[in-house]
Amino acid sequence: MDLTPLGNAIASHLQQVTGLHTSVRLEGHTATLRGRVPSAEARAALLDLAAELAPRWQLVDELEIDLTVAEAARMLRQ
Repeated sequence: MDLTPLGNAIASHLQQVTGLHTSVRLEGHTATLRGRVPSAEARAALLDLAAELAPRWQLVDELEIDLTVAEAARMLRQ
């Protein structure tokens, strides 16, 4: 069974709600979220929303946080 249309529908809904573009790949009972997000809070929001949309799927977080140069420098100093 091709789950691509369902994954695309979930990704589209996530984008409509959050304004963030991600991809959702469904395989077996796993939903893999990929893309770039601006913060850890945005990552958490996407994962929470995806869990609501696909409650029976195991979520795999492959989201990357895009740090600004200032944020990256601040993290290096810590």
